[in-house]
Amino acid sequence: MKSLFLFVVLCAGLVPSPALPSIASSTARGDSIALSWKGKNYKTNKLPEGISEGAREALAYFTPWAAEEKYVAQLSESGDFIMFTHKKKFSSRDWSKTIVPALELVNQLAPLPDRDSKGVETGGTQSPASEELEVTWGEVHDLEHDAASFFDVKNSEHMASLLEFIGKREEKPEGWARSYSDLPGLILHRPLVGIIVGTAPGVEEWDPLNESVNRIARMMLVRRFRTIPYWISVGIAWNVEFDVRGNIFCFPHRDRFVGVAEHGGWRDELKVQFKKKSGPTFDLGPLADWKIGTYDPIQAGRAWGTISYITKAKPGALGQIIEDLRHLTDEKGRMTRADGTWERIPNFSPSAEDQLEVLKRHLGATFLEDVTSYFNKGMKKPAKR
Repeated sequence: MKSLFLFVVLCAGLVPSPALPSIASSTARGDSIALSWKGKNYKTNKLPEGISEGAREALAYFTPWAAEEKYVAQLSESGDFIMFTHKKKFSSRDWSKTIVPALELVNQLAPLPDRDSKGVETGGTQSPASEELEVTWGEVHDLEHDAASFFDVKNSEHMASLLEFIGKREEKPEGWARSYSDLPGLILHRPLVGIIVGTAPGVEEWDPLNESVNRIARMMLVRRFRTIPYWISVGIAWNVEFDVRGNIFCFPHRDRFVGVAEHGGWRDELKVQFKKKSGPTFDLGPLADWKIGTYDPIQAGRAWGTISYITKAKPGALGQIIEDLRHLTDEKGRMTRADGTWERIPNFSPSAEDQLEVLKRHLGATFLEDVTSYFNKGMKKPAKR
């Protein structure tokens, strides 16, 4: 089985990207596509009031390509997510029965945390305070501002074409698009976009809706929190995928055959691993140290199971837990130069000790023992904390 998932993390850069094209400039060229929002149909050159600024910017960005390739768009009610599909592949049922529930579940599992209005450091300088959003270091996007754009492209040729469009728009090096165009899908931080090739040629054990749901979940976490510990990101995505689709088909970075039992067998595996008498106590260390770009069959099940425990033991707490870890990343995930300037450490994640301290602060000193018991009992609903 080919790897089904590439998560592209852009290195910190202090050079701003070129200004986004406006809706007006797209209209002047005659670019327009059909847009569905709140049950009504519009054209992107005649958008109604109420659509968020972030959604307008994303539509302006991608409308020229989408118009050329005959794609249509669907916008979430809140305006934070746009799905682009070829007009011949448009499915209102998939949108209402799969995509919308996935978006709702991400918000339910990792709700927006409390955020103050203090200034946030950006690339070694202090940004102005904002009551609506916190500004990142400039290499990604404004938290809770950009609309996440998701493309279910018709074929690999459209994948290559879209990447070429983004590469030129973002002034990427020569060959950047070609290096990714043969993949069945990827996620970028800037622009905040996910892409899958719906047909996924040559990939076995493939379900495009599972792949979409999993990838969308991770995109929305990026939008809300930027980079977070890998196990939390995939753990939430797998919970969303399992709850919406009833099984697991998306195994990021895995290149080995997937057995039939692995699509829904993690609960039984965890019960065996953590037998009450002979099994070990759950250890967060290997999970916290799990790096993006790799696949670990043991830690995969534990990531899914641990997120399940957290969301059931203390519903609503996960958003603030991730926010606390995000602040730790901001504080510790930087390299300071002799002149006092600094830059982010790529793919930095707080240590296992720091992660455990945050989890215990929110879920109690017996967190590890409680997770162990949860697994041992077949993941029956734990007592709320």
